[in-house]
Amino acid sequence: MKPAIESKKVKRPGYVEIDPGEWWQLECDPQPRFDIVEIKYDGIWGRVDIDGNRAEIYSRHGQLKTALDIEPVGKTATLHAEYMYGSSWSGRMNLEGVLFVFDCTSIGGHDISHLPLSRRREAAALMVKKLGEPFRMVKQFSISKTRELWEDIIVGRNFEGLVFKESDSPFGAKWGRAKRVYEVDYVCLGFNQSDAPKYVGRMVASVRAGVYANGKLIDVASISGLSEHQRAAMYSNPDDFIGRVFKASGYQVFKNGALRHPNFVDWHYDKLPQDCTLESVLEIGGWAG
Repeated sequence: MKPAIESKKVKRPGYVEIDPGEWWQLECDPQPRFDIVEIKYDGIWGRVDIDGNRAEIYSRHGQLKTALDIEPVGKTATLHAEYMYGSSWSGRMNLEGVLFVFDCTSIGGHDISHLPLSRRREAAALMVKKLGEPFRMVKQFSISKTRELWEDIIVGRNFEGLVFKESDSPFGAKWGRAKRVYEVDYVCLGFNQSDAPKYVGRMVASVRAGVYANGKLIDVASISGLSEHQRAAMYSNPDDFIGRVFKASGYQVFKNGALRHPNFVDWHYDKLPQDCTLESVLEIGGWAG
């Protein structure tokens, strides 16, 4: 089978990160950059090539993840979807294997990536209707629903975040993205040294983070996101920092106490190390596994 697009690597728009504190601007701007918002699912971005009785799903790096046998729908197509695959979140939500389709860039052998998103969504919706399960359309909402969606769906039901788009934009225009961020307090156990020429003998690479579990201090993560000044200070005077409490942020909390995509935030001067427990971390919610 020949895919609808020659290149196996998935081309996708870039993102503009949006701070939830700026939502009032999105909702009230008379000429907003984005006019629609979608719920972001915690899956992998996939390109789905439809041809005959087969649907091939490729990851963003061009790896063939799986192929599905489907009922022929009469046309070839290239859909873009969030593929619910391999995450504990998709399992907990009973969504494993579902493809949430949000775009279409080729239909019947014709490239439609230049058309407005609203037109591409119409083409995607027609294909999803013909394909049936496990294909589902991602729902769109007015930008005015942003705060309501965040409070009810993202926070209330533990979804990953929101994506903001322009309904008249071509494929490739930047989208906005807001992810739910969790903050965790850790004990500094030490540092990982870097072998990068820029840092060797001068700066640390990351901070080793620990929490107390059953009375024992355990190593759960390595936290990056440090400035060069912080890296240098930690390398030169490690004893000034080891044993102190610091705050890190990430997009999800793992059940071992680690964060997904963690970044160092700052030192937490008014918290004792023994208060940094695995139990307190898990009380935050947002479990990824």
